[in-house]
Parts: sequence; C-alpha cells; structure tokens
Amino acid sequence: IAGPPLCLQTPWLHACFFYSPEGENDAGALCCGVVRPAVNTASKMVMCCFYPHLGCVPGLVVDLVFVVDGSWSVSSSNFRLIQQFMQTMVQRLDVSPQAARIGAVQYGTDARIEFHLGKHRSTAEAAKAVGGMSYKGGNTMTGEALSLAFKTGFEGKAREGAARVVVLITDGKAQDEFTEPVQRLKENGVELFVLGIKAADEEELERIASLPVSDHIFVIPDFRNLAELEEDFSRRICASIARQMDLRPPTDLRFVNVGQNQLGLAWSPAPGPGLVSYRAFLRPTRPGSVPPKEHSLDPRTTETEFFGLDPETEYEAQVVAVYTAGETRTRVDFFLVLPMTEIGNPSAVVVSGGTPNSLRVEWTAAPGSVKAYRVRFSPVHSGGEYDEHVTASDETGLTLDGLRSNTQYQIQVQAMTIIVVTIMNQLMVSPSNPSVSPSNP
Repeated sequence: IAGPPLCLQTPWLHACFFYSPEGENDAGALCCGVVRPAVNTASKMVMCCFYPHLGCVPGLVVDLVFVVDGSWSVSSSNFRLIQQFMQTMVQRLDVSPQAARIGAVQYGTDARIEFHLGKHRSTAEAAKAVGGMSYKGGNTMTGEALSLAFKTGFEGKAREGAARVVVLITDGKAQDEFTEPVQRLKENGVELFVLGIKAADEEELERIASLPVSDHIFVIPDFRNLAELEEDFSRRICASIARQMDLRPPTDLRFVNVGQNQLGLAWSPAPGPGLVSYRAFLRPTRPGSVPPKEHSLDPRTTETEFFGLDPETEYEAQVVAVYTAGETRTRVDFFLVLPMTEIGNPSAVVVSGGTPNSLRVEWTAAPGSVKAYRVRFSPVHSGGEYDEHVTASDETGLTLDGLRSNTQYQIQVQAMTIIVVTIMNQLMVSPSNPSVSPSNP
C-alpha cells in the first residue's frame, strides 16, 4: 500500500480511501472485515471501512433507559425483533462509565429491571445484555414501567453534564395510568422518545412523547419494519444527546485586521464538550460573483484571516463549531469590503498632541449603525503601503505611535457598519507640525 489512508468521519459515516497497487487483493486486510470494499481498478483506489451504523460517535454523555413492552400481544418472536433493534441502538453509542450508560426495563402485568444504568461498562457488554433479555408476557402496564424507570434511573441520580433519555417501545394501549410518571420524567429533564408498533394508540403516544412530538414519536405498522427505522431513529437520539449536552456555537463573531483585500475573523470559543475543529467561511452574498473561501482550523484557534478579497464584493462571514455530535452554527454577519457608498461622515477630524514620533487623531462620531472605526495612515510618498488600526464603535480617538519625524502623513478615518465600510475623510499631517490640511476623499 503506497502512503497512508485518507479517512473522513462524520457522525454517521466513516470512510477510508487507499491507493492499492494490488487492487482488491489488498482490500480484505484494509477493510477490517466490515464490508466488501469498493475498488476502482483504473486508479487502484480502494474505499472501505464504511460505517453507516456509527450513529453517536465517541464522547457523547448520556443516561438512556429502554422501557420495553413485553406483553402477550407482542409475542416471543416479535420480542426478538425488538431486541435486535435495541442492540443496534446500543451499538451506536459509546458505552462506558464516562460516556453512555444504558439501562432497561421490561413490562407486562408488572415491570422489572433488566439491568440498571451503568451496570454494563462497554458497548459489547450492554448489547449482549440486551440480547439476553427473556420475554416476559402479561398485560400492558406502561405507567408502572415508566415509574420504575424514573425511580431507579433518574430520581435524585442526575449525572453532571449527561443527557437524559427514555425510549419507550410498545405495541398496545396502556392498561394503567401513566400521566404522573411521564410528568415526573419530563420535569426532571428526561427526553422521551416513543416507538409505537401495530395497535399502539397514537393519541396516547403523543401524550407521552417530548415536544416537539414530531421529533419524538415513531409509528410503524409491523415489527418487521423496525430495521427500516434504525437510521432515522439513531439520528434523532444523537441529536437529542447533543442538544442536551449544550453543544453551543462560537459567539461574538467580529472583524479584525480589515484591509482593502483582506479580512480577519475572530470569535469567542465554543463551550461545548467534544469540540474537534472550527470551519470559517467567507462567501459572496451574490453566489457566483467570486469564489467562496473556507478555512478548517484547530479547536484551539479563535482567529483567522482571509486574503485576496475583491474590494467591490459583499461577503457573508460564518464560523461553524464542529463537534463529534455534528455541527452548530453562529449567527451570520454581513460585511461589505470597501465600497464607496456614503452613509455619513465623521466630522471635525483633528490631530492634536503631536510629538516627534506620535500623533493623536480624534473625530466626531459618524451617524448610522457604526460597528467600528478604521484609521489608516502612511507617509505621503510611501507608494501606496499603509498601516491601520481598528477601534470600537464607541471610541472617537486614537494615538498613532512609532511615526517617523519630519515626515508628512496621510490619514484616512473610515466608519464600518455591519454591512458597509465607507471612506470618510483624509488628512495630510506631519508629526513635527500637527497642523491639519484637509484633502478631498
């Protein structure tokens, strides 16, 4: 095999690409025995280790209890299909004392604990326990089962930082009162997913499921349809865990180091657990006008710069926090890179407090929704090169240090709003003689 593999991972996909001179002859070893590889015989490229079953990738913290109907209407053969479905769900979680903890309650005429939260310390161990459950039989005491799940799994047992989920699987109408245990579960931050099969009462299921009901209730006509539901159901569970873990986006997106052909973005860190990277985007607001730009960044990074921008193009800036559970996005800001549209001028721009190597520049605030001021300065005969500083919108003055004495400087004061940057005024000044000589923009 020539060179290392290129591997891509998302919450529900993991694929590796290899260059294999021997083609499919090497593929068996490469693909971990999971799936038959896809081989391009012309390019000798092999794609393998494709895991559509990954579901929740490692790192998500959850306490999840299955509440399973084992009444006579289910039958032992269909109960086995439920077990297979549960095992698939378990295999998509990172079961460990620090991440996902799994529990199970089965009910008929009464309810019993199959295994407590945290008893099984690995995914394989938990899946084996699910497969070892014996069919119970009896009536359909759904309320008693939910009450038992609450008392043994969640009452006074909150694990800091953990999402809390109950998955109810039933094929019939409850034969006891369930309103109180459902209310207690919800009041204690437990998210309820409900899977109804065959003769399950949909109105009853809607009363049990968390809001929005459309995201938490699944109804299928037959037990044989359980396998078709696996992908969608696991995605909903993973999304619930990520939401409860508060995987928030970066905040305080702002512009820094603004230039005619460059723009920097900075932000405050995303606080959620399992952060793997940031993706920063700069896109034209009119698609196709200029190519979009994207940076993939280390999770410790909170600033990046884009160069080679078109000064006549309006851009949309966005920063995305990438977690093991998916992506969350910031609000979107708009920024117009140096257009010549007037929105108002800072007035009474003056220079004061001159020293041989510094100047104090002050101005009156510009009207409109100003987000910041930019002060550019350069020697008059500098060939177009300049330095610049960006100030906050509530600042109307700036000291320029490190200037060359006996040198005439050109200064521009510009107001920046969320959507526009406008050249406002220019001054011709000399640090050794801080008199002001205005010039036209």
